Amino acid sequence: MPRLYENPNQLQLWIQSNQINEAKLAKKIYDVFNSGTMLERLQTVAGMILNKMGTGGEAPFKAAIGAENRLRFWRHMPKAEHTTQQEFIWFADAPIKLKRLDASDCSDIIRLSGEWIERGGLAAPGHYIWEKGSTAKCVEQKSDRIRIQ
Repeated sequence: MPRLYENPNQLQLWIQSNQINEAKLAKKIYDVFNSGTMLERLQTVAGMILNKMGTGGEAPFKAAIGAENRLRFWRHMPKAEHTTQQEFIWFADAPIKLKRLDASDCSDIIRLSGEWIERGGLAAPGHYIWEKGSTAKCVEQKSDRIRIQ
C-alpha cells in the first residue's frame, strides 16, 4: 500500500535507504556473475564472440569498434581504432587471456557484438539489413553481401 510522506526528511531517508539496498543487490548479482562457473561460461561466450567477429567482414568490424571505442575491455587490447580482426582471433584462441576477463569485460564484448550485428556482422544470405533512422529501407543486397550507405 502506498505511503504518504508529509515530512521531506522522511522521504529523503526512504530514498537513501532504497538506493543503498539497490546498490547492495547490484553488487551481489555482479559477484554471482564474476566468479566460478558463471564467469567461466561468460569467458567462453566472450571468446566465441571475439572469434566470430574476427572472421567476419571488415566493414562491420571497424564500424562496431568505432561506435564502441570507450569500453573497459580495450584495456586488454591495443587502442580500439588500431585493433585488427586477427588480434581478436589471437585473443579468443589464448585461454590464458580469456581467463583475465572479468564479468564487466565479458559484458563489454557482448555489447560490442550487438553493435557488430547491427552493422551487418551476421548478415546471412536472404536477410536484409535496414538503415537506422526514421525511414527503413534496404540499401542493397547481393547474394551474401549487403552494402549500407
